[in-house]
Amino acid sequence: MLGFVKTGLKFIVMRSKLSVSLKLKSVICRDEDDVWGGAEPYLWTVFFKIDGETVFLTEALTLTGNGTIHTTPGSHGNLDLDVDVDDGNTVAIPLDIGRWTTILEPISVPESLSSIIDPLGGVIGVVCILMEENNVSDDGAEAGHQALNNSVQIALNQVISARSFSTPEVSEEDLEDFESDIKSAISIAIQDQQSFFENIWSWLNEDDTLGTKVFFFDHDTLAESTSIDFNERWRNHGDWEITGDITASPLCTVELTRRLSSGTSKSIDLEAIRKFRNEEFRKNPGLAEWGNILLRNNEFLIHAILRDENLRNCAINLAKNVTQVLNRRDEKFSDKTIEDITPLIEALENNGNKRSKLDAKRLKEIIPNVKDKNIEKIVEYLVQNLPGIKTK
Repeated sequence: MLGFVKTGLKFIVMRSKLSVSLKLKSVICRDEDDVWGGAEPYLWTVFFKIDGETVFLTEALTLTGNGTIHTTPGSHGNLDLDVDVDDGNTVAIPLDIGRWTTILEPISVPESLSSIIDPLGGVIGVVCILMEENNVSDDGAEAGHQALNNSVQIALNQVISARSFSTPEVSEEDLEDFESDIKSAISIAIQDQQSFFENIWSWLNEDDTLGTKVFFFDHDTLAESTSIDFNERWRNHGDWEITGDITASPLCTVELTRRLSSGTSKSIDLEAIRKFRNEEFRKNPGLAEWGNILLRNNEFLIHAILRDENLRNCAINLAKNVTQVLNRRDEKFSDKTIEDITPLIEALENNGNKRSKLDAKRLKEIIPNVKDKNIEKIVEYLVQNLPGIKTK
């Protein structure tokens, strides 16, 4: 979970904040195993992280704080099925129960130790329990769901209290205990919620657990691998599989693009971009409104760039062209630059939230008006046409 490289007295591990999008994509039914009709699966998910937002290293070299969980809605029917699931069906997992986007922060160390220990890496993951609806009542199932949420929080805090600088890893035994405690808490909660007769009825054919899995990823792995696909297959009450992916990148989209472009013929000059931001934003405060559009849509752009090679190439070309325009003040935004930025705006429009769609529409309005302008003219135009003002 937390790794270090020792060189002399200093443990050198340079870690930065990462923008992370963890997504469960689909449930695949290879064999639903029901004698009568199809299956009615539902999915409980609890996303979690242990990072510098709520956890830190003490002077005694132990971790302290509480883990962060992100809970999701629903029990029976939360996969939005129109019909029962049969052999060979693939069920898309709704975003409200299958995706979490967050920031993974390094875990800070005491100031007295900062000269010999760098910030520690965190972990992020998701607990998945795939169930099949039978005779457990809706209230009973939801009680089990709430017990899951509570159990994950308790288990996370136990993991934190047991970790230290010298024993940083989460073992297989830890995970087994984690799952065992969760299953026990769920069973008790369901029984406590249901009436005596409901318990008898569900005992005759209780909701089946098709599969349980804890996926988790550490800070350093995510920093090295910008995108990871994962899956788990369960041959239990049939044959089922869950799939997902996780993407991670530095918080800055431009920094991600620079990393992706390493080894290509033209470089991306981050210093030129930083200089422009620092100088021009100070002289023209209104530019920050355009900057905020990019900032609040950063997660959607990053996810789109990492999952689509064409968008990746567009982002790299755009960043290179922008730095060229910044370094050669008389150079103008060309047709090629417009061609590169358009697919990125369309991706934002198609994959973002409601606010992102409005932002994409606003960006579309200004793009034709920055073509064939140098950087001074572009700044002048943007300041006169802020996001909240109708384009002239």
